[in-house]
Amino acid sequence: MSLFQIVFYIILIIFTGSALIYGFLIEPRQVRIRYYSISLQGLPPAWQGRKIAFISDLHAGIFYPPARLASVFDKLLGLEPDLICIGGDFIEERTRLKDIEFRRRLVTQLSRLRAAADTYAVLGNHDAETEENLNYVRALLADSGITLLSNEAVMLDGLCLIGLQESYHQRPDLAAATIRCSMQNAVQSSARVILMHQPDDLPTPEATGNTDLILSGHAHRGQITLFGLPLYTVKGGRKRLYGHYILPGGAQQITTSGLGTVHIYARFFAPPEIVLIEVKAACKGGL
Repeated sequence: MSLFQIVFYIILIIFTGSALIYGFLIEPRQVRIRYYSISLQGLPPAWQGRKIAFISDLHAGIFYPPARLASVFDKLLGLEPDLICIGGDFIEERTRLKDIEFRRRLVTQLSRLRAAADTYAVLGNHDAETEENLNYVRALLADSGITLLSNEAVMLDGLCLIGLQESYHQRPDLAAATIRCSMQNAVQSSARVILMHQPDDLPTPEATGNTDLILSGHAHRGQITLFGLPLYTVKGGRKRLYGHYILPGGAQQITTSGLGTVHIYARFFAPPEIVLIEVKAACKGGL
């Protein structure tokens, strides 16, 4: 073996080892704050300048224990949001559902969110893929004081918050949720925040417009990327993989990279994040 080959292999080993250390041990812990300022038509005056914190894809388990969530929630609560939304996938396939102590500590951390601000959530595909998972997450949220929205809506100071079912194992129904929102609101405001898990699976895109802000997760920004270029994407998270989108009907959508990991417990140039959105009323005729 030549000296050149020896040097090449040494460099390759160092690079590979560094990439593995970074992907498995460093980047998954580098939670960033992603700020957005969103203008919405029909925003109620009471919501002018308010802040919405949005997180998704916690995938709590062996590789994302409550102790790590504690530091993430410290950062989130330090932002002092007026509303907290969670986009599903609280657990993953290796979550130890029978571990009572793990569940207790998870409830303790999730309860901190509800103690600080109104907190609403939808389910993700991992939460709904088995009856055991579904029952576990529903009870987890109930014990934490977090309201689960399942094709349902609530009015919050004139703003309609809609939560849709995920689309792998359930059936999102925007029309049903919209009816419920209208029934709760005698003086109807047009602004809506639509919380959903899979970003590509809005069931009736024609029913959204420039009064809507859609919040989604699921895609993990690709999770493992070639310096930002996803090496693998998932069903329901390919069209709007990450970031801020303006949909054809005028609705705005934010897809977050989420917090946790799944299958491969690493992130590479797809860092986890907390999204903080300041909402403001749009001038007529524009965003």
